[in-house]
Amino acid sequence: MAFYNTVEVDRPANNVQDHIDRVHKEVFGHPFYTHQRYLGMQWPGGKAEELVRAEAVLKRLSKSASPRNLSDVRFA
Repeated sequence: MAFYNTVEVDRPANNVQDHIDRVHKEVFGHPFYTHQRYLGMQWPGGKAEELVRAEAVLKRLSKSASPRNLSDVRFA
């Protein structure tokens, strides 16, 4: 019996994609999704590419949000 490690993602709705693009553009200066044209309509890129890019964005956000010094850490 073979085991597979896979991740499946359903594409978010257009309004969610628009919000992600808007916020990503505010933070990083460009939209998250790279849109491609197909029969005159815009379609986002492939799912695997989006997952890799999303992971890279999360790493960048995590690095920029983490405290630089131990004195920056506050407990509530």
